[in-house]
Amino acid sequence: EFLKTRQLNPQHLDALLWSGRSYLEQKQYAHATIALARFVKQAPNHPQLGQAKRWLAECQNHLIPEERTFLAELQNGISEQY
Repeated sequence: EFLKTRQLNPQHLDALLWSGRSYLEQKQYAHATIALARFVKQAPNHPQLGQAKRWLAECQNHLIPEERTFLAELQNGISEQY
């Protein structure tokens, strides 16, 4: 439902936040990291920003080295093929 909401309205930041939280609950830490990092970047004044940062830190603690490398490259635009 969160993904559908984002498709209909890409500016719906709450859907992005809760999508990240859902991934976290499912232990899909890489997906959660992507969603929460986007939220933090796009919502610097959102009331849930502090909570999002805590969830993001929790996710990052669970990433394996390969995931960390991939996400860093993705963030830097190096992994355009993915």
